Amino acid sequence: MCICNGTTGVYRRAYSCMKIECVGGIINVLQQYCRDNAGNCLHVGNVQFGVHNNFCVRFICLIKNNIPRVFVHLELVCRLKHIYGSWRKYVTDGLKHC
Repeated sequence: MCICNGTTGVYRRAYSCMKIECVGGIINVLQQYCRDNAGNCLHVGNVQFGVHNNFCVRFICLIKNNIPRVFVHLELVCRLKHIYGSWRKYVTDGLKHC
């Protein structure tokens, strides 16, 4: 992977995302994010409502042992926020390639 010196961007991995910057040829991790089941990057502590396997659920992004993880909690009452839960603003800053 190559990014331009002095730039920042979001690097997407299989189960997490990282906001990184390149300074003097060294890549620094600024912030870690979770990835939800749709592949979006969620802030730590962010709660998202949605539907998973036809169940209304609540996704929570937490860091355990320095690893971002999405925890899924079953919601007993379904509301419109579950149906429209995917219409949130996510972290989408791309990496600038040289």
